[in-house]
Amino acid sequence: MTINISAMKKMMGKRTFRSLAVALCFAFIALLCAEAKADWPMFLKDKEHSSYVDKAPGPPYVLKWRFSTKGAVYSSPIVYKNKIYAGSYDKTFYALDAATGKEVWRFASGAEILGAPAAANGMVYFGSKDGKVYALDADTGKPLWDYATEGKITTSVLESGGVVYAAGSDLYLYALAGAKDAPKGRRVWRMKFADNELLGGIYSSPVIFEGSVISAGKNGAIYATNLKSGSRNWLKRTDSAIYAPMSVNDAVLYMASFERKLYAFDVKTGKIKWSKELNGEYAYGAPVIVKDKIYLGLRNGHIKIFDKANGKEKSDFALCDSINSTPVITGGGVLITGCADGGVYAVDADTGAVIWSYLTGGAIHASVAVTEDAVYIGSLDGSIYAFGR
Repeated sequence: MTINISAMKKMMGKRTFRSLAVALCFAFIALLCAEAKADWPMFLKDKEHSSYVDKAPGPPYVLKWRFSTKGAVYSSPIVYKNKIYAGSYDKTFYALDAATGKEVWRFASGAEILGAPAAANGMVYFGSKDGKVYALDADTGKPLWDYATEGKITTSVLESGGVVYAAGSDLYLYALAGAKDAPKGRRVWRMKFADNELLGGIYSSPVIFEGSVISAGKNGAIYATNLKSGSRNWLKRTDSAIYAPMSVNDAVLYMASFERKLYAFDVKTGKIKWSKELNGEYAYGAPVIVKDKIYLGLRNGHIKIFDKANGKEKSDFALCDSINSTPVITGGGVLITGCADGGVYAVDADTGAVIWSYLTGGAIHASVAVTEDAVYIGSLDGSIYAFGR
């Protein structure tokens, strides 16, 4: 349809036309903002792994829908333009209607899918244990390209500025051109972590901050790599393997290592700001930072809260048998997480008082995705769940 602007001006008058144009502009901006608020387009919401949402439905929740796959769901779901995306151990990647849970499309990969996808610019990306990074049309599921690495990809992929970042067991961090017409996912660069698999392999999902993509390996090293060139910005070694994802807040990198410590690093230099012993426990998830507090879920099922400035422990409360993922904190002061007992819990973030819980049929290793109207999570019972008011 062609709109004759000149004719509209004559019919309506200049003042009325301007008023209508301004109103339409504001409506369009509001629509874009509403869409952006509704999205959780990558692992732990964003490139810094904030795992925080200002507006969210408050508990208690009800089950809105449940979608069953044919394999365990380790993959943390994402939300993009009214669809839920997640992979399954049945080697299939799914797109579901966010409101109803009905399948929109599915795509068969060459192996099991463990990591979370990322979506941007009408495309959705994910890695598979077949070693490939896949790019699909987010609306139709049409395969656009794939890129074969030399190992397995079990981490979550990350998209920034039209480039897809993926890390795997072949000891490399990859940067791939994310455009729809990129032939086989043209490689922009790759950076090697170690010389052999015993010392390498990347199992911690990367984060991005101010020109660096930061990733950590089985060799205990943290690498900050230049986004554009793939050259090393800095390297910091710790005393044990790093499997848990990291997070960034106010130019500080937070990470829990396999040596049972919580670290804070200067994200620009890699210098340690402080470290804190975790009393023999370790974390599978990323630290979540809200204002002056750090929330960390532990293998023993406890949530610990630390002072952001110095790592001093502020409180500790028991929740369940084991927490295998990263909690989400809402602006309403609610902490939401899954546990190995199959439960999904919503608790008071400061006291640990349980407000609501729901028992799924299997352990939960996926992190939740939260929007203004729903909570989404996957379970090892093979299902993806949606909860709301």
